[in-house]
Amino acid sequence: MRRQLESLVEMAELPNVELFVQRLNVHREPLIGESFTLLKFDPAYDIQFPDVACIDSFLLQIDVQDDTITDRYGRAWEALRQASLSGRESMTYISRMAHEVWLGRTK
Repeated sequence: MRRQLESLVEMAELPNVELFVQRLNVHREPLIGESFTLLKFDPAYDIQFPDVACIDSFLLQIDVQDDTITDRYGRAWEALRQASLSGRESMTYISRMAHEVWLGRTK
């Protein structure tokens, strides 16, 4: 587990990766019932590509480009991010857990 946590910290240093931690002991209302990935693309050759919401449910995985739907997932993502620790706080928290909780454990 310690190595996995340290790997997360390393990955979060990449320019295209953001990692935010939500503490489990903070009450919040559920925003959405399934996991999702929201893909946003920078324009290329004066072409703006649509956002894509990849939605994972129990039975299937759906990729959606509809602006209304991707906007809702974008707002859900922003609400989750706002309820999370900042990027710097998240890295500090993960590093602390890796060293205080998992340092010296062999399994």
